[in-house]
Amino acid sequence: AMHAGMTTSRARAMPPTPTRTGATGATRRGARCARRAARCATASPVADDAVIDAGAVLSRTTRRACVTFLGAMAANVVAADESRAEVVPEFLDETLEIIKYCRSIMRGETTDDATLDEFQTKRRAWFAKYQYKHGKSFYGYANTWNAQAKIGVQIAVNRENGEAYDADHTVYNREYLLKILDKAEEELNDMAKRNAF
Repeated sequence: AMHAGMTTSRARAMPPTPTRTGATGATRRGARCARRAARCATASPVADDAVIDAGAVLSRTTRRACVTFLGAMAANVVAADESRAEVVPEFLDETLEIIKYCRSIMRGETTDDATLDEFQTKRRAWFAKYQYKHGKSFYGYANTWNAQAKIGVQIAVNRENGEAYDADHTVYNREYLLKILDKAEEELNDMAKRNAF
Protein backbone atom coordinates (compact mmCIF):
# COMPACT_ATOMS: atom_id res chain seq x y z
CA ALA A 1 0.00 0.00 0.00
CA MET A 2 2.86 2.33 0.86
CA HIS A 3 4.48 1.57 -2.50
CA ALA A 4 1.21 2.32 -4.30
CA GLY A 5 0.88 5.59 -2.37
CA MET A 6 4.38 6.64 -3.35
CA THR A 7 3.64 5.87 -6.98
CA THR A 8 0.51 8.01 -6.82
CA SER A 9 2.46 10.91 -5.26
CA ARG A 10 5.12 10.66 -7.93
CA ALA A 11 2.47 10.72 -10.63
CA ARG A 12 0.98 13.88 -9.11
CA ALA A 13 4.40 15.54 -8.98
CA MET A 14 5.22 14.88 -12.64
CA PRO A 15 5.04 18.00 -14.83
CA PRO A 16 2.24 18.19 -17.38
CA THR A 17 2.95 17.02 -20.91
CA PRO A 18 3.77 20.00 -23.16
CA THR A 19 0.99 20.96 -25.55
CA ARG A 20 1.29 22.10 -29.14
CA THR A 21 0.93 25.74 -28.13
CA GLY A 22 3.49 28.05 -26.54
CA ALA A 23 7.17 27.73 -27.40
CA THR A 24 6.62 24.71 -29.66
CA GLY A 25 3.99 26.56 -31.66
CA ALA A 26 6.23 29.61 -31.91
CA THR A 27 9.09 27.44 -33.16
CA ARG A 28 6.87 25.93 -35.81
CA ARG A 29 5.66 29.35 -36.90
CA GLY A 30 9.27 30.51 -37.11
CA ALA A 31 10.16 27.48 -39.21
CA ARG A 32 7.28 28.21 -41.59
CA CYS A 33 8.47 31.83 -41.99
CA ALA A 34 12.00 30.59 -42.62
CA ARG A 35 10.75 28.24 -45.33
CA ARG A 36 8.83 31.07 -46.98
CA ALA A 37 11.91 33.27 -46.89
CA ALA A 38 14.00 30.45 -48.31
CA ARG A 39 11.56 30.14 -51.21
CA CYS A 40 12.05 33.84 -51.89
CA ALA A 41 15.81 33.40 -51.89
CA THR A 42 15.83 30.35 -54.15
CA ALA A 43 13.40 31.76 -56.70
CA SER A 44 16.30 33.48 -58.46
CA PRO A 45 20.10 33.21 -58.51
CA VAL A 46 20.25 36.88 -57.49
CA ALA A 47 18.86 37.10 -53.97
CA ASP A 48 17.45 40.61 -54.07
CA ASP A 49 15.58 39.88 -57.32
CA ALA A 50 13.80 36.88 -55.84
CA VAL A 51 10.30 38.38 -55.72
CA ILE A 52 10.67 40.09 -59.07
CA ASP A 53 11.81 36.97 -60.94
CA ALA A 54 9.48 34.55 -59.19
CA GLY A 55 6.53 36.02 -61.08
CA ALA A 56 4.07 35.06 -58.33
CA VAL A 57 1.58 37.17 -56.41
CA LEU A 58 2.80 36.99 -52.81
CA SER A 59 0.58 36.78 -49.77
CA ARG A 60 0.94 39.39 -47.02
CA THR A 61 2.70 36.83 -44.77
CA THR A 62 5.10 35.77 -47.53
CA ARG A 63 5.94 39.39 -48.30
CA ARG A 64 6.74 39.94 -44.61
CA ALA A 65 8.97 36.88 -44.58
CA CYS A 66 10.78 38.05 -47.72
CA VAL A 67 11.41 41.53 -46.37
CA THR A 68 12.69 40.09 -43.09
CA PHE A 69 14.93 37.74 -45.05
CA LEU A 70 16.34 40.59 -47.15
CA GLY A 71 17.25 42.56 -44.05
CA ALA A 72 19.07 39.57 -42.55
CA MET A 73 20.83 38.85 -45.82
CA ALA A 74 22.67 42.18 -45.85
CA ALA A 75 24.99 41.07 -43.06
CA ASN A 76 25.66 37.75 -44.80
CA VAL A 77 26.53 39.43 -48.09
CA VAL A 78 29.24 41.63 -46.58
CA ALA A 79 30.56 38.74 -44.52
CA ALA A 80 31.67 36.90 -47.68
CA ASP A 81 35.31 35.92 -48.06
CA GLU A 82 37.19 39.23 -47.80
CA SER A 83 39.99 37.91 -49.97
CA ARG A 84 37.56 38.32 -52.88
CA ALA A 85 36.30 41.73 -51.75
CA GLU A 86 38.19 43.79 -54.28
CA VAL A 87 36.96 47.28 -55.05
CA VAL A 88 36.01 48.53 -58.51
CA PRO A 89 37.09 52.16 -59.18
CA GLU A 90 33.56 53.32 -60.02
CA PHE A 91 32.06 51.74 -56.87
CA LEU A 92 31.79 55.09 -55.07
CA ASP A 93 30.00 57.01 -57.82
CA GLU A 94 27.62 54.19 -58.74
CA THR A 95 26.73 53.46 -55.11
CA LEU A 96 26.01 57.14 -54.46
CA GLU A 97 23.78 57.09 -57.53
CA ILE A 98 21.78 54.16 -56.11
CA ILE A 99 21.47 56.04 -52.79
CA LYS A 100 20.13 59.07 -54.66
CA TYR A 101 17.53 56.92 -56.45
CA CYS A 102 16.46 55.31 -53.17
CA ARG A 103 15.93 58.62 -51.42
CA SER A 104 14.03 60.13 -54.31
CA ILE A 105 11.69 57.15 -54.62
CA MET A 106 11.09 56.78 -50.88
CA ARG A 107 10.28 60.47 -50.51
CA GLY A 108 7.80 60.23 -53.39
CA GLU A 109 9.74 62.73 -55.52
CA THR A 110 10.14 60.42 -58.55
CA THR A 111 7.72 57.52 -58.71
CA ASP A 112 6.77 57.47 -62.41
CA ASP A 113 7.05 54.09 -64.14
CA ALA A 114 10.02 55.13 -66.28
CA THR A 115 12.08 56.09 -63.22
CA LEU A 116 11.08 52.95 -61.33
CA ASP A 117 12.05 50.78 -64.30
CA GLU A 118 15.38 52.58 -64.55
CA PHE A 119 15.97 52.07 -60.84
CA GLN A 120 15.20 48.36 -61.05
CA THR A 121 17.64 47.91 -63.92
CA LYS A 122 20.42 49.91 -62.27
CA ARG A 123 20.08 48.34 -58.84
CA ARG A 124 20.28 44.82 -60.28
CA ALA A 125 23.40 45.72 -62.22
CA TRP A 126 24.87 47.39 -59.12
CA PHE A 127 24.26 44.30 -57.00
CA ALA A 128 25.74 41.92 -59.58
CA LYS A 129 28.80 44.11 -60.02
CA TYR A 130 29.65 44.89 -56.40
CA GLN A 131 28.48 41.88 -54.39
CA TYR A 132 32.10 40.82 -53.89
CA LYS A 133 33.88 43.95 -55.03
CA HIS A 134 33.05 46.65 -52.50
CA GLY A 135 36.48 46.73 -50.88
CA LYS A 136 36.55 47.55 -47.18
CA SER A 137 33.22 49.37 -47.25
CA PHE A 138 30.83 47.83 -44.72
CA TYR A 139 28.07 50.35 -43.93
CA GLY A 140 28.31 51.98 -47.34
CA TYR A 141 27.64 48.74 -49.17
CA ALA A 142 25.43 46.88 -46.67
CA ASN A 143 23.10 49.78 -45.93
CA THR A 144 22.72 50.66 -49.60
CA TRP A 145 22.06 47.01 -50.38
CA ASN A 146 19.42 46.82 -47.64
CA ALA A 147 17.53 49.88 -48.86
CA GLN A 148 17.62 49.18 -52.59
CA ALA A 149 16.53 45.56 -52.12
CA LYS A 150 13.51 46.47 -49.97
CA ILE A 151 12.41 49.21 -52.35
CA GLY A 152 12.80 46.79 -55.27
CA VAL A 153 10.61 44.22 -53.52
CA GLN A 154 7.98 46.88 -52.78
CA ILE A 155 7.85 47.97 -56.42
CA ALA A 156 7.56 44.35 -57.59
CA VAL A 157 4.78 43.50 -55.12
CA ASN A 158 2.80 46.60 -56.11
CA ARG A 159 3.06 45.70 -59.78
CA GLU A 160 2.08 42.08 -59.19
CA ASN A 161 -1.05 43.38 -57.46
CA GLY A 162 -1.78 45.95 -60.17
CA GLU A 163 -1.11 48.85 -57.80
CA ALA A 164 0.92 52.02 -58.26
CA TYR A 165 3.92 52.53 -56.00
CA ASP A 166 2.89 54.74 -53.07
CA ALA A 167 5.74 56.15 -50.98
CA ASP A 168 3.40 56.64 -48.02
CA HIS A 169 2.15 53.03 -47.94
CA THR A 170 4.99 50.51 -47.90
CA VAL A 171 5.95 47.35 -46.01
CA TYR A 172 9.30 48.84 -45.03
CA ASN A 173 10.10 51.58 -42.52
CA ARG A 174 10.89 54.62 -44.63
CA GLU A 175 12.50 56.69 -41.87
CA TYR A 176 14.78 53.82 -40.92
CA LEU A 177 15.93 53.28 -44.50
CA LEU A 178 16.59 57.00 -44.99
CA LYS A 179 18.65 56.96 -41.81
CA ILE A 180 20.84 54.04 -42.88
CA LEU A 181 21.33 55.62 -46.29
CA ASP A 182 22.74 58.69 -44.51
CA LYS A 183 25.19 56.39 -42.72
CA ALA A 184 26.08 54.71 -46.00
CA GLU A 185 26.82 58.02 -47.72
CA GLU A 186 28.80 59.28 -44.74
CA GLU A 187 31.02 56.20 -44.70
CA LEU A 188 31.56 56.23 -48.45
CA ASN A 189 32.58 59.90 -48.51
CA ASP A 190 34.85 59.43 -45.50
CA MET A 191 36.58 56.45 -47.10
CA ALA A 192 37.00 58.36 -50.35
CA LYS A 193 38.69 61.26 -48.54
CA ARG A 194 41.09 58.84 -46.83
CA ASN A 195 41.54 56.70 -49.94
CA ALA A 196 40.60 53.79 -47.68
CA PHE A 197 38.75 51.50 -50.08
